[in-house]
Amino acid sequence: MQQEEEAELMLEQGGIPISQLCNSSVNIDLLQCPICFNILWKPIACGQDRCFSSFCQYCIESWLNQKNAQSTFEEEEETFANESNCPKCKRVFIKTEIPLVKVLLSQIELKCIHSDCTQVIPYTDYENHIVNCKERKKQCRGCQQYILQNKLEEHEAQCSQIPVECQKCHKRMPKCDLESTHDKYNCIENLFKVQDQQLENLYTQYLICDDMVNYYEEKIARMMKGDLIALTEYNFFTIFTANYQFTTDNLYIARLVRNSYNYNKQKNDFLHFYVDYYFTTGLEGYEWKCRVIRLRGNLLIGVCSSQLSNSVDFIVNRLGEVKKKEENDNRYHIIRKVNFTFGEGDVIRFQILPFMQCLRITNETRHLTFCFNRNELQEMGDQYFSFFSLEYQGDALQFL
Repeated sequence: MQQEEEAELMLEQGGIPISQLCNSSVNIDLLQCPICFNILWKPIACGQDRCFSSFCQYCIESWLNQKNAQSTFEEEEETFANESNCPKCKRVFIKTEIPLVKVLLSQIELKCIHSDCTQVIPYTDYENHIVNCKERKKQCRGCQQYILQNKLEEHEAQCSQIPVECQKCHKRMPKCDLESTHDKYNCIENLFKVQDQQLENLYTQYLICDDMVNYYEEKIARMMKGDLIALTEYNFFTIFTANYQFTTDNLYIARLVRNSYNYNKQKNDFLHFYVDYYFTTGLEGYEWKCRVIRLRGNLLIGVCSSQLSNSVDFIVNRLGEVKKKEENDNRYHIIRKVNFTFGEGDVIRFQILPFMQCLRITNETRHLTFCFNRNELQEMGDQYFSFFSLEYQGDALQFL
């Protein structure tokens, strides 16, 4: 019986064993899978010129999937990076079918894999016969004996080892145990065990919820007192890597070492860099500071919806002009003027205030305050980034 199961599994995961061949009017060597060396089953061919090798469907799909899983950029760098190659011609596998192969396969006859069956089956009827063969046996879910599949239902209806479920306590057990040893006391005991388990699960959920409530209560209390998470370490990101120099060893300094002159506009371009940390519109509040070390040109302080060029941006410059850039637009448009400015030596504090839903920017040196308001931050979506733009070579900011 184990051999029959292995033979059925081989049909699902490969070809037909050569031992099952009964009659053939063609050379069977032409119809063997190069991977499993069995008779082709549900053949698929490589469509590369001068190849046309045929494989069992399962064999070639397993081969290609395995190769994809094993490939790395380093391993494939000099051959075919991330491509699946035919095991015969070593070129990229192009899936196709060859009608002649199916015609040749239709000319062979096979023995049934079930030992008690003496029928000889044409290749084209083989799968249907194996599934519906009268001599096919299946394992009983109770006693584990192998029974003819057309009598299995009748056998399992009478088998005392078939697992059944008690309608009251829902415990599964062999039918014989339900009828002989499972009395009302066992049933009540099982019901109590189920109830105890449910209570234990509910108590676990209660503890988890209680911890979450305490966590958010503490967070809300901190925010109502004005406690914010202070950023003391910074990472920076920019696409203008040749223009900026960043120092991140104790002193967090961003310096524009090479400006970019725009000959069409006859002025320097502003070059962005980001504090590489995204902020959300949730309950967390943050604050950080920077000092303007050197500023010969203008400085843009802004927030944006992403670190891509097609983001929504809001900026304020040293003239107190608040500007907006729409998504997929390259130009900033003034939306209002505020009493806010900054220059060399000024210390600027940034505070994300979740209850007020704003980003407050304070020039602590000049005692000036400005806010990106709720509506502007909401245009960022669920998260946003802080960025700065310098235009003159040598201009620099230090983050404290």
